[in-house]
Amino acid sequence: MMKRRYTLILIICLFLIAIGLIIKFKNSNVIEEKDNITFFFELMEEGTGIDFSSISDSQMEWRVIDENNDVAIVKKLSKEALVQGISESDSQKIDDFFEDNGFELDVYNIADSPEGGLRGYRKNRMYCIVKDGYKISADDEAINVDVKIDCAL
Repeated sequence: MMKRRYTLILIICLFLIAIGLIIKFKNSNVIEEKDNITFFFELMEEGTGIDFSSISDSQMEWRVIDENNDVAIVKKLSKEALVQGISESDSQKIDDFFEDNGFELDVYNIADSPEGGLRGYRKNRMYCIVKDGYKISADDEAINVDVKIDCAL
């Protein structure tokens, strides 16, 4: 009778250890994906010469077409980088970086206005949204640009 109890206790302990290892493994994959996005921002910094050091966790909204041909919003955990007060030519370097590295513009994630714009880029499993906000002078010329880049896997 005691042997059965010890065996049962041993099986329960092994089961709990297995569950703990599975949870730990799943969490390590999430951390790895977020680190991949940080690494991507570092590559973008090297390619553009723009400082992307202010990176924070975020949640992005990516527009897709559902089975009824309606636009639906998918929310994804992401990381965002905010760059303030850059020139229009530096802002263009960001778009050039995406295009030069095989990203495609997604037509359902594009918007434009006099005060700024939004462009969604995707490549394989990576999705990025670039939002521009223009600071305009009294004579309607862009003085500088604030750019927020939000990327998810």
